[in-house]
Amino acid sequence: MTKSFNVFLFLIGALFHLKISALDKYIYPYNDIASYSNYGTIGLIQVPSARMLSEGNLALSWTSNSPYKRGSVVAYPFSWLEVSYQYTDIDNALYSDVPLFSGSQTFKDKSFSAKVRLLSENLYRPEVSLGFRELAGTGVISSE
Repeated sequence: MTKSFNVFLFLIGALFHLKISALDKYIYPYNDIASYSNYGTIGLIQVPSARMLSEGNLALSWTSNSPYKRGSVVAYPFSWLEVSYQYTDIDNALYSDVPLFSGSQTFKDKSFSAKVRLLSENLYRPEVSLGFRELAGTGVISSE
C-alpha cells in the first residue's frame, strides 16, 4: 500500500470515530441524568459544566466536604436557564467575631447562582454557557 492510501485510511477512520463519539450523546439512554458538583450545580467535583437539564427539572443536592456542608435547590424554569439556591455551613469559622456571641454556632452562607445557555450542543460544537456563582450572598464562595 502506498503512503497516501494509508493516510487516506487513517483520515477516514478518524472521521468515523469522531462521528460515532459525537453521536454518543444522542444514543446514550441516560442523557437527562446529571452529576452535581460540590457547589450544587451540574459538573464534576468542583468544576462546573455548561450542560443543563431540560426545562421543568428540579433537583436537590447535598454535599459534605469538610469544612463545608452545602444543600442546594437547582431549577430549570426554561431550557436556557439554570437557577440555584445554596445554603452552606462552614464548620471551621464562627458565626461572629465575638466568640461569646457565637457560642457553638458556625458560619452560614446563603447564595443564589444562575447560568444562561449561549450556544446549544450539537455534533460539531460543545455547549457554551455563562454562569455566575453567588450573585446574592456573603461573597465567601463567589466566582464567575
